[in-house]
Amino acid sequence: MYVGAETGNYATYCLTNDSEAERAILAKCKDGEQCEFVGEVDADSGCKVPGLEADLSASFKVTKIESVKTLGRKK
Repeated sequence: MYVGAETGNYATYCLTNDSEAERAILAKCKDGEQCEFVGEVDADSGCKVPGLEADLSASFKVTKIESVKTLGRKK
């Protein structure tokens, strides 16, 4: 989940449990780290975040990962 730098709106990326995309991201990104990925997403997936009460301006299901890099710990 992230907050848009320009709009301040909430958006989220979802992953299927134990998918190739999830394994690629979790191999590089550990708890509390911010990460950036290059890949493909499905904007029509309508994925939801369980228990989230905030309104999302967008949600995307990650379907393919080309690369992942960590940006370090969240400040």
